[in-house]
Amino acid sequence: MIAFAALLTSVLSGCHEPCKEGYGRASDSLCYPLADRPCGEGYGRTDDGECTPIGGSSVPETEADADADSDADSDSDVDADTDADADADADGGGASDPPTGFDGRIDIASGIELDPGLSFVINAWTTDQIDPETGWPTGGEAFQSHEFSVVAGGITLNYTFPLNDVPEAGIDLRVTVDPVGTEPPWDRALPTVLPVAPDETYGFQPGDWRSNIDFTIQLSESDDEETGESAEDSGGP
Repeated sequence: MIAFAALLTSVLSGCHEPCKEGYGRASDSLCYPLADRPCGEGYGRTDDGECTPIGGSSVPETEADADADSDADSDSDVDADTDADADADADGGGASDPPTGFDGRIDIASGIELDPGLSFVINAWTTDQIDPETGWPTGGEAFQSHEFSVVAGGITLNYTFPLNDVPEAGIDLRVTVDPVGTEPPWDRALPTVLPVAPDETYGFQPGDWRSNIDFTIQLSESDDEETGESAEDSGGP
C-alpha cells in the first residue's frame, strides 16, 4: 500500500500544464520567464520579463526611453511656438505711411501786421473744379479746406496743410487763400491763388510733401474809383 502511494505521488508530480509562451519550468516545478536578451549594465529582469534598474528606480528601461523622447518633442514644440510668435511680431510692426500735404506762409504785400485772432482759410481744388482759362475755382465745395489763426501777431503766418484720402493714382490741385471776416482792412483783401499760371497745378501722390507754397495777399485801395484800380486788375477772378 505504501509503495502504491509513493508511485501515485511521483506520477502526479510529473504531470504539469505547459508554461505560457516565453516562460519555462524550473526544477522547483514553477514557471519563470525566459531571458531573450541580457539587460544592460545595472539592470535586472523582473518576473514580467522587463529590465529594471537594480537597487534604484522601478521604472522599466523601455519607459525611461519613452520619457526621453517625450521631453525632446515637448522642447521642440515650445521652440517652434516661440519662433513663430517672434516672426509674427516682426511682420506686424511696420512703419506708418509718411504724411501727404504742403506748408508755407501767408504774407500781406503791404507789410501790414496780422492781428491776433485773425484767421485765413486755405482751400485745395481739384482740376475739375477749376476754370481752365482763368485758373480760378468755379465754385462749390473745395476738395479739402483748413483754417489757420494768427496767435501772436507779426507780419507772417506759417501754416501746415495735411492732405487726407489722396488716391493711389495721385491728384492735381490748385490752392486759394482768403481772410475770415470783413473788418478793415481785410474787407479789401484780394483773392489769391497758386500756382500763379492758370494752367499749372501741384501734383500729389500718397506720401508726397511740398514746402514753400507761400501766399502774398494784396489789399485793394480804399477807393477803387479814385485810383482806377479794380479787383480784376489785381489778378482776382
